[in-house]
Amino acid sequence: MDYRSIVNRRRPPLPQRRPSGEPSAVPATTARASTAPMRLPAPPRGAATVSGDQAIFTSIRSPMGEGYRIVVHSAGVRPEEKTEITRRSPSHGNLSSTDPNAIGLLAYPLPTGRFCIAHCCYAGKEHTARGGERVWTHVVLLDEAAYRQYGYNPLRVHRALAHAISPPQPVPKSLGPLTLPAWTLNESPVVAHTVVDVAPFICLMDLLARGGHWAASNAPRPLVALEWAYDLLPLPLRRKPAISWGLTFALSRRLNLVLTDGDQRGLERMIQGQDVTWCDLSVARPDPVSPLAAWYELVRAWTPLGRWAQIARMTPRIEASELMPAMGRIARLCLDLDRALNADEDEKAMLRDKYNGFAPRGDLEGEIFGRLQAATAPPPEPEDETDPMDD
Repeated sequence: MDYRSIVNRRRPPLPQRRPSGEPSAVPATTARASTAPMRLPAPPRGAATVSGDQAIFTSIRSPMGEGYRIVVHSAGVRPEEKTEITRRSPSHGNLSSTDPNAIGLLAYPLPTGRFCIAHCCYAGKEHTARGGERVWTHVVLLDEAAYRQYGYNPLRVHRALAHAISPPQPVPKSLGPLTLPAWTLNESPVVAHTVVDVAPFICLMDLLARGGHWAASNAPRPLVALEWAYDLLPLPLRRKPAISWGLTFALSRRLNLVLTDGDQRGLERMIQGQDVTWCDLSVARPDPVSPLAAWYELVRAWTPLGRWAQIARMTPRIEASELMPAMGRIARLCLDLDRALNADEDEKAMLRDKYNGFAPRGDLEGEIFGRLQAATAPPPEPEDETDPMDD
């Protein structure tokens, strides 16, 4: 899918001149409908728990000076992890909404093999002459086994963090490991396909799946869409992306996907000459020849039927070495099974011919193929009702 052709259709406004010394990040905007503070759903009751190291990045006055830094962390946070947290965490003015109740999400893999997920918010007024709100970032570091308990979905960790922490005053003197509830499947009562447009949603999935560096605007219901976008991709594709939502764009964070407000000033000029592409999800459309075209066709076909949860139960079972071809085979099997369940005998015969000699790879393909074979089985031959005594 090549989104570069749509970059100039809807340009962000040109940047205003920055005062000398102002950070070279896209400035925060005033709160808009798309970035209004939201109440994140509570974790499900009875969820399992996991533990991880934690740290707080904010601005305080201390004998060591003032400014944004890691002010406290649990004992297991390693020096190289502290370096990465410091480099990527938002500082003054780096939440995209100025509403005091605004929140942000930041998630990325660490070079140590752990995963960092951060909940960002405001914590009272900035104590320096800069004024405004002080940004408070609380991070948890999860190892592979703990992150897998969330289905490698940072939106669920973010929700768990939001309900487990609050910016204390003053900063705690010490921190131990943080214990959080963990759950694998999306249990939201929201019928996602009724609130998320399918075309931009599929484009959002594709940005996660393909890698690279993207600044995407106008995501539909961004937190709902993003959680489902992760769930409808296999686990190996969920582990890699470094993402943010609710933060201003900054090249120094080196994220794969930044969900922006769509009106952040200076964005296009900032990414000019960089390996970052701006994508307006409101006008982007999936590429029909994408390696994942069949998978996206399955998502499109099952969206009006409300079958996203069914896809989400399949994706953790797709771990083939050649991932995208496997996704294509499974999608085509599912679509052909749907056809078979409503097919006449001629169409069933055509499907039998199509899959003559087909060899499923893996348990999931085998299960779907078995159902397809049962649905397309020829009708039984009529019994010979001739009475042998008639001879």
